[in-house]
Amino acid sequence: MASSRRSLIGAVVTSPLLAFLPAPPALADSIAGEMRRALEARGGWPTAIWLRRQSGEEVFADFRRPDGAWLTAGLSALSWAMRDYRSNAAVAMNTALIEVLARVQTGLSQVHGSAVPIILQSGYRTPESNAAIEGAARNSRHMMAQAADVRIPPFTPQQVAAAGAVAGAGGIGLYATFVHLDVARERFWRGAAAGG
Repeated sequence: MASSRRSLIGAVVTSPLLAFLPAPPALADSIAGEMRRALEARGGWPTAIWLRRQSGEEVFADFRRPDGAWLTAGLSALSWAMRDYRSNAAVAMNTALIEVLARVQTGLSQVHGSAVPIILQSGYRTPESNAAIEGAARNSRHMMAQAADVRIPPFTPQQVAAAGAVAGAGGIGLYATFVHLDVARERFWRGAAAGG
């Protein structure tokens, strides 16, 4: 029942996004379908994540035990890795965001056939850092530790956005070189600015 419900949710959430995505939608649709099948075949949701900051700093952290209990050390390591890169300020990142990112990474890694890191462009932002970014929303989810701007080579931003929809992201912003994923209400947009 959970697998069929997850398939239905993935299809319903992905359909509006795939219609929104620029060409080639068939490629994004293919990735979304492959990722959905890969996650369902896996049987459980991911409990670890591999992040690489643009600076090259990396963290591989277990954030949850298989029984569902949160692992404080892993969540702390991820929160530090997702800190504001301008001020080095860190806050506890939203666990729903961590789960979405882990699902995206796990699904795309399985589609790819080997592990692929999430390249983090921006995680948490202080209000001062957010104000310094041209085009950033005044009430950005980054300031609430509920958003991340990511790349996952070799996948295109369109493919990562489709994966985000399957993984349950709320806000999905598609930019030329990265994707904004957050855990607020469902919405999709195409951005042109440097920050999401």
